[in-house]
Amino acid sequence: MLMRTFAVMLVALVATSSAHAQTVHVSSPGSVQAALRALAAQFTSETDTKFDFVVGSGGSTLARLKTDVPIDVIALADHELEAMSKAGLLKPETVTLIGSVRVGVAVRAGTPVPDISTLDKLRAAVLAAESVSHSNPKGGSTSGAQVLRVFEQLGIAKEVAQKTKFVGAKGLASGEVAMHFQPISELMQTPGITIVGPLP
Repeated sequence: MLMRTFAVMLVALVATSSAHAQTVHVSSPGSVQAALRALAAQFTSETDTKFDFVVGSGGSTLARLKTDVPIDVIALADHELEAMSKAGLLKPETVTLIGSVRVGVAVRAGTPVPDISTLDKLRAAVLAAESVSHSNPKGGSTSGAQVLRVFEQLGIAKEVAQKTKFVGAKGLASGEVAMHFQPISELMQTPGITIVGPLP
């Protein structure tokens, strides 16, 4: 079975001070920002608390934690928060599981939709694609690292690496690549593409 989801966990770094803060600083990946912003808007309507959001991968969030940049709440994959907890950068007792995010496959709108219903069909579809894209794991992307593991499990990592571009869903929509892998919650926010479905 392929690794197709990753748990998203939330941690409040400074629970005592944040409860009375006028502005709560939140760092989270794009895959969960829409949901968190909706919750924040509801909370703001009921209180005087405001929220400042920054899109942050595990790598960029870790870098911010080592500076004086304010971060009150972090949403990241469970293994990333576990590593930060072991490093003494956050309070482990404040970590809470809030859900999971599925990685999906997308193609440009108007182009043929491949069959990815089985592992063999997914492998064939990826190999047949002229070019593919996903988030760059070297930039700290959790989903990008996960997609690379999927290619390795399918035994096509070397072939796919030769035709991979890191252009994102917008690059897919503009025709720069033929297939793109990204959390479905992020793909849903991009016009000009067709979501094929989640990884099988």
